[in-house]
Amino acid sequence: MEKKEIPQKLLEIFITAGKFPPVRWVAGMLSQNSAIHDKNDVVRGVAAAVVKEYGANRLDATVAARTAKAYQLVYFRSQIKSLRKKLDETPPDYKPERRKRFENMLAGYERRRAELKKLSSSLDIIDYLARYYTEDMAAEFDPAFFILFKQLSYRFFPNLCRSLRISEAEPGVVDEIKRVAKEHPVIFLPNHMSNADHVPICLALNAFGLPQPKIAAGANLFRGVSALALPRLNAYKIRREYVGEGGFFREIKWFQNPIYRRVHTEYLRWGWDHNEPLMFYPEGTRSRDGRMGKPKLGIMADIFAYARELEKTMYLVPVSLSYTIVPEDKEIEAGRTGKEISHRDLLSQLAHLDKQYKEYSRSEIDVRFSAPVELTAATKSRGKMAEDVMATVAKNIAITPTYRLAYALVKRKDEKGAEIFSAETIREEFAVVGPEPERLREAGAIDEALLDAIGIFKMRGFIEERENGSYAISDEPLLRQYANRIAAKLGE
Repeated sequence: MEKKEIPQKLLEIFITAGKFPPVRWVAGMLSQNSAIHDKNDVVRGVAAAVVKEYGANRLDATVAARTAKAYQLVYFRSQIKSLRKKLDETPPDYKPERRKRFENMLAGYERRRAELKKLSSSLDIIDYLARYYTEDMAAEFDPAFFILFKQLSYRFFPNLCRSLRISEAEPGVVDEIKRVAKEHPVIFLPNHMSNADHVPICLALNAFGLPQPKIAAGANLFRGVSALALPRLNAYKIRREYVGEGGFFREIKWFQNPIYRRVHTEYLRWGWDHNEPLMFYPEGTRSRDGRMGKPKLGIMADIFAYARELEKTMYLVPVSLSYTIVPEDKEIEAGRTGKEISHRDLLSQLAHLDKQYKEYSRSEIDVRFSAPVELTAATKSRGKMAEDVMATVAKNIAITPTYRLAYALVKRKDEKGAEIFSAETIREEFAVVGPEPERLREAGAIDEALLDAIGIFKMRGFIEERENGSYAISDEPLLRQYANRIAAKLGE
């Protein structure tokens, strides 16, 4: 079998197998997660908390219910219109399974719309939507599926897994994370470069014997076979798109729906009440120029409110991620110019990344964990703490050979206007970029790393070879994207 993507049928078999009690029992014993919750319990618990919150203030409940009902009916209408159009454009004899899927989705939206329209009581509307949103949002972690998926990853994405390098910023960090995670909620905060970032980070967590966290993931990733896999890998769905397709509602996003926003907050709190770890990307989205983005404070506000109101202690763990070959590097550059780049599901992106890493074997994906930072009810500024965490993330990013070469070439271009170089002329500037890793001090290691980076950039089309062993910059924006990956680390 050609190693491309994990087949949907295989995932479905694993999902079914994971439901058998003996399999679930064994997987639960092997899992690093101390508590695994049934999704139905989560839905009931979160919905009850939302209704209780609004029940204490009927005026807020009335306004929230009216607003959320209007937004949700617009969403249902938009989806129904889109599905009817797809059915009209799909011949009856063309891919009947696809047509059947559209018909089932259409029937589901029409039923939901009819049910919501009948409700008039504010608390009934809130209860209905809270259950609907939690059902859509909640992860459904399956330890048996996670174990099987990890083994499949090594089978279908061997080059990516082979490239993984995990480390601690200092000795004892992982032991400290394990210690605090036994009694307190732990929040893992990585930098964000790719829709595929979840996988190397989670493989690194598992290799260190740390629990699989609940992961915030954009709804755009839940497509194709990824829609099957992600919830069972403990990823929960965040809808950040617009509610409607046109007019006034084209400018309304999901988090402007008060009940959806409250459901998200209560869903996080339900997890923290049960001491579940969480992972989210403080930057919110992938950087379009390679620089680390400023932290967004939405989920940080929930974390601070939870610690303050309940007088809880929580811990934030900075996670530093770097790639020799950045996934979606060319798509990210296209995104900088305004093009849509969220068109692949996660497993397709992993297959694409694995292919790239196969083409050039000397490549690495570095994941480094820093010491947990304590957050208590007395912690003052969430903005300052978020900035400090991201500064730690930047400080501990590994400088890959490609980051190093890109930075040297861009600096040389800016200072000297030079676009032509050779291994000999760029070697000194390459060697002095940032703190020198221990392995580059070995004899010949600098030259080996430089030639690796040149080979990768030539393969990627960022540079082109000229006569007499020289090279010319052929894609400056992509080189700047790679150079910017370490700008914050170097104090820029």
